[in-house]
Amino acid sequence: MGPTILSPLDPRTIWLSRLNIQQSDGERATDDERYDIKVDTDIKRDGEGRSYRVTLSVAMTPQEGTSCRFDRIEVGTGGIFDLPPDAPEELVKCIIPGNLLAILHGFARGIVAQVTGVSPKGAFILPAVNFVEALNRGKPRAKAGESSHDEGDDARHPVRSESPR
Repeated sequence: MGPTILSPLDPRTIWLSRLNIQQSDGERATDDERYDIKVDTDIKRDGEGRSYRVTLSVAMTPQEGTSCRFDRIEVGTGGIFDLPPDAPEELVKCIIPGNLLAILHGFARGIVAQVTGVSPKGAFILPAVNFVEALNRGKPRAKAGESSHDEGDDARHPVRSESPR
């Protein structure tokens, strides 16, 4: 039997901290519905242990000159994730922070899709986010007891994306 594909990552708890969805007054958007996206992350390690507190915020507004179904979509999520103390450092570097953010983004996508699915404007699916690229734009990794959140320009990573209709 080969190596397992299951991760030793334990999502202890995941929560929704913010949800703000504002429908536009206009008619249903055309095929050029596009949004500007801002992503903000914060990753803190609990002391020298292998417990991580992670937050993810996604804010979307229509790009200038486009007609969109929603004037604003904001969602904030958080979670506490544990790795076993004997997890190899090589594995930790593979999982933290990318997998944590991908888990929270998937959670946020489901919530936004479910809430907007009952609106007359139709369901909205948050677009995929390349967290590797966002983190490579200058966000430092979390050190023990410190936050990776940067109050400067790198704290929010604007990403342009076409959203699904």
